[in-house]
Amino acid sequence: MIYFDNASTSYPKPPGVACHLSHIYDEPLGSYGRSRDTHTLELSTMVEELRDLLAALIGAEGQGSHIVFTKNATEAINTVIRGLHGLRKEEVLISPLEHNAVMRPLDALEGTRMPWMFPFNPDGCINIEQSTQFLSQLKGIRLCVLNAMSNLNGVIQPIHEVSALVKKYLPNCLILIDGAQALPYIDVEAERREIDFVAITGHKGLMGPVGTGALFIRDPKSIAPLIRGGNGYHSEQLSDTDHMPERFEAGTINLLGLSTWYIGMKERPQQPLISQAEFYRFIQRIRGELPYKVLCADNVERQGPVFSLLPDRGSVERLSDELYYNYGIATRFGLHCAAIAHRTLGTLQTGATRISLSRYNTPDELDTLFEALTTLSKRH
Repeated sequence: MIYFDNASTSYPKPPGVACHLSHIYDEPLGSYGRSRDTHTLELSTMVEELRDLLAALIGAEGQGSHIVFTKNATEAINTVIRGLHGLRKEEVLISPLEHNAVMRPLDALEGTRMPWMFPFNPDGCINIEQSTQFLSQLKGIRLCVLNAMSNLNGVIQPIHEVSALVKKYLPNCLILIDGAQALPYIDVEAERREIDFVAITGHKGLMGPVGTGALFIRDPKSIAPLIRGGNGYHSEQLSDTDHMPERFEAGTINLLGLSTWYIGMKERPQQPLISQAEFYRFIQRIRGELPYKVLCADNVERQGPVFSLLPDRGSVERLSDELYYNYGIATRFGLHCAAIAHRTLGTLQTGATRISLSRYNTPDELDTLFEALTTLSKRH
């Protein structure tokens, strides 16, 4: 099988991931923060080192204690949105390519209108020039959410420029970066850019197992915990602790998954086998030679390792099925849990077939995909 569904979950993982998982219960395994046997302490050390790795990855070196673990990026995003006391829909500003992990918690808020949305270009990239005037007229915005890289067309938002504008015109607004698809492909520069929150998932580009995620929180007192309970720290207190990261890690954390994520982070490829230029040329070749509508960035510098297709005839479901059953090429069709992004790009009624790469994919696999798309376009 040729695997082009990495925006869902990356495959393959580094070899050490499977090895670690298969042997994790060779010795007795206790609970993180509660047990003191040698094996549990060894894995707990991996978890603490993982915090430091993630902090360094997003440009928040030395702030590993401000990395709190969640089961995915969705839980991290919910922690922020639901943790801001009394937040209302009209107090939120979003990018035009948001995921339902953002839109559904926002829809559940009280308010008189939907969140504000940045002006954008045809590909969904935020328009910086128009945003300057737009932001100067807004009042009362408490939270800005930016999907750093779209899971539909791979557009990488100019988060540095946008965050600078937000800080200038909305100085009291907190900034949440959704990095689920973007990491490790962009530099967030959380400390330098004064980013307040970064939502992270483990099972995509960061090569961890499913059920792992994290949230960077600049100021722990800016939001309330999503859940409360035991954390092994100041157990005599009934009130929330301010101690980090325990303030946001009630209950037993996923020691198995997080220690495995640490292995994936340490062993993940640092460079792709397909260069950025090769990938964008491939996308443009489809655009120029085959009868498919292509959803991608208009600027090669803003293109991440994801794009989507619509056939000129037939459905996206059929296209994905034929790629898989006839050619062994795994993709994903549908709305990709991103209805707002599809509405922005005009594909809410059709959905799309998504092609998403990891750093393990090869140029030969792209050639096979192009040949398959060529054959299928002539058949229908």
